[in-house]
Amino acid sequence: MTSPHHPQSWPEEPGDAAPSFAAATLPSATIRLEAEAAAFITRYRRNRRRYAGGALVGYLAFTVVASTTPELMRSRVAGHLSAALLLMAMQIVTLLWAVAGQRLQAERLDRETAGVREQLAAHRHQRQA
Repeated sequence: MTSPHHPQSWPEEPGDAAPSFAAATLPSATIRLEAEAAAFITRYRRNRRRYAGGALVGYLAFTVVASTTPELMRSRVAGHLSAALLLMAMQIVTLLWAVAGQRLQAERLDRETAGVREQLAAHRHQRQA
């Protein structure tokens, strides 16, 4: 049984049943599209990990510094600006970077998915003709 998040269980069109992926019955165009989809999913997961990892590293850095050296967190950097406030500001910037990156990735995903759907539709029409 495949996971609903696995590309082999995705329907080609909304309302379609999940396609059969028996390698012996696939035309070469479908195999090529599947290879492109697999490469795309790999890129998507790598980028998702990069943004999530960046946000996690920023949070962990703040947590480690705050728990190991609380006196450093209270120290003043400039005027009323403490090290804790400076680290929190850096954490906010890191989170904004992660959210913006995820949003750009989602937009790229929508564009590439639309392209693959168009190719599949064209391939389906050629197969029916």
